[in-house]
Amino acid sequence: MAHEFISSSPHLLLFHLSLTHLRPSHTSTQRMTTFHTDEYVYFLSRVVWELCTISPGGSIASATKINEGSSDIAINWAGGLHHANKREASGFCYINDIVRAILELLRVFPRVL
Repeated sequence: MAHEFISSSPHLLLFHLSLTHLRPSHTSTQRMTTFHTDEYVYFLSRVVWELCTISPGGSIASATKINEGSSDIAINWAGGLHHANKREASGFCYINDIVRAILELLRVFPRVL
């Protein structure tokens, strides 16, 4: 819904860009444990797993597109859940998708702002 709203607004910059819509896959347990602890990811897999794989999947896919050079700008409308800690949720943030995107970007770039 956010993508459709922003794409249809003539007053926003994204209206003038060439947009590609990507449906990323859900992220894996292995990728989640590069930041979060094994115990915490195991706990999440028993209670809110489906929800926890969507946001980091989009952020990792966005970072991968930038790493490959196939995109200059990538947006994960379901992302930004950056308050989660290594071992626990914070508020409604269960998985820190921003850290996962940064770790992916650091595979190619020496620094990430």
